[in-house]
Amino acid sequence: MASMGKSQKILLAVFIVLCLAGGGIASLWRGPDHGFDNMNYHIYNAWALLHGRFGVDLYPADFRSYFYPILDIPYYLLSQECLPDSPRTVAFLMGIPAGILFLLCFALAWKFIGTLSVHGITPGWRLWHSTLATFLGMSGISIVLQVGYTSNEIPVACLVIGGMLAFLQSSKKPGVAGLLSGTMLGMATGLKLTAHVFVIPLLVCIFFFYPTWRERIRASIAFCAAWWVTFLAIFGWWGWTLYKMTGNPVFPAMNNLFKSDWIPHDAGMDNRFIPHDMKHILFYPFYWYKTACVTDGISTDIRFLFAYTVAAGSGISLLLRGLAKSIFSGTGFQFACKGENAGDKTPAQAVFKRSFFFITTFVVLSYIVWEFQFSTLRYAIPIECLLGVFIFACASQIFRVYPNFPKNIPLSALLLLCTLTALATDAHERPRVAFGNVFHPEIPRLPENTLLLAFPGTLFLAPKIVEINLDAAFVGGFFELPSDKPARTWRKQATHPECGVKEMVRNKINKHTAEFRVLAHDVFDFDDPAINEKCTQYGIVVSKEDVKTLKTNFGTCKLYKATRLKEFSRSPNP
Repeated sequence: MASMGKSQKILLAVFIVLCLAGGGIASLWRGPDHGFDNMNYHIYNAWALLHGRFGVDLYPADFRSYFYPILDIPYYLLSQECLPDSPRTVAFLMGIPAGILFLLCFALAWKFIGTLSVHGITPGWRLWHSTLATFLGMSGISIVLQVGYTSNEIPVACLVIGGMLAFLQSSKKPGVAGLLSGTMLGMATGLKLTAHVFVIPLLVCIFFFYPTWRERIRASIAFCAAWWVTFLAIFGWWGWTLYKMTGNPVFPAMNNLFKSDWIPHDAGMDNRFIPHDMKHILFYPFYWYKTACVTDGISTDIRFLFAYTVAAGSGISLLLRGLAKSIFSGTGFQFACKGENAGDKTPAQAVFKRSFFFITTFVVLSYIVWEFQFSTLRYAIPIECLLGVFIFACASQIFRVYPNFPKNIPLSALLLLCTLTALATDAHERPRVAFGNVFHPEIPRLPENTLLLAFPGTLFLAPKIVEINLDAAFVGGFFELPSDKPARTWRKQATHPECGVKEMVRNKINKHTAEFRVLAHDVFDFDDPAINEKCTQYGIVVSKEDVKTLKTNFGTCKLYKATRLKEFSRSPNP
């Protein structure tokens, strides 16, 4: 910044404002989040943390009630406390993280493409290539669907990309670079545990980025120390809270290791999308670009397929060049990560090679870890937003085979082709609603100490219900939405013999001496005997008389009166 002129600083400020505003406008265009998770636990979790509800309610939004709630607080405060009557303003503000992610991706592209100046990339081409590469990545399916969404994948991606950029910006000081990068990744993982898939890939990239062992060890130790300190500072208190409550500090994950009695002793992973045969593992992008392999709903997106193809071409190019060097000069593959020591003519060439290694290795390793851990596309946003830069980096290696061939035009043509083709992306729609009075239903006053059995997708009403009925409490049941897929492993919890929390809920209901209510979305039909059967397993029967209707933009919910079954009205369980 100090070396920039006044006009350049003004242009940079305008660019930043345009990016942030663009994210907000994109969120406005998409509309308010109407996803099941927002209705079920994103609003509830933030409210529960701020109002001390974890000792009052039991399993209200199933196991998701115990996800780390810090990232949910901004949306809750904006939509419920600060701007409850300004849903458009809330939607605009929720889109700003997408603008920040665009800025970070552009900065990373600008940083990397700038290292190609030794290969004929002029400032004008640098701007053009950086813009195309950033747009190609940022227009991916997951990013478009997550703009303004409350699942917080984009803020986490900002921290991951920010960690990469912080390292490259300060790479001349290994200790500082590792410290900054580790801090950012520690924040990302602490705020959302699914970000752990990017930690080891980035550590590998940092370790092999430097040519000497001393620099590698210094950067790696700084990264690991900063990651652990930051992760424990952010997540430690919550992990301890979960451990005291459930016996598992990362509940409900890794319960095969910690063996909480609340839920079955399994890993608790959503493995619906993980490939299970070698053919899918090796060529997965060729399968999912037109099918629902990695996300709910059918989507069309060929970015990963493009990246896979160009990366294969780059790999063949590097293999041939490495083989040639091995035969004629004996240097082998040392050029991939050892810079000047591998025969680079200038330090600038070494910087390019290290940056190339850093970007491409991070994307490839992160993809591999993600594929085996989740294969859920929204968890791959830090990979998706870098695909444009990754394609550019791989293509630049392919064109370097021909030293006298002009590279700017073919590189631009490739990026433009990918970008134009990617505009044909067809994403299944995430649930959104019209702007309006989302959170202001008319809440009835309930009898004192009412206990509400909450069906899925209704806990967004909990703050308003307790605002009118201060002594109300919630318990959750093991009820599926009519559209739920039985393949989800956690749906088997209700009938699992090791599901202790189900008995805890039943005991809480059995010991309750005041009145009951059932809170359910209107997708549940209580004329269906199967629905009523699910309630009787908790010892209550639902009355269809005097039903209170709660109308919101999230759909209509209903409050049913409920009474304890006679066989449960005897002395409570010990």
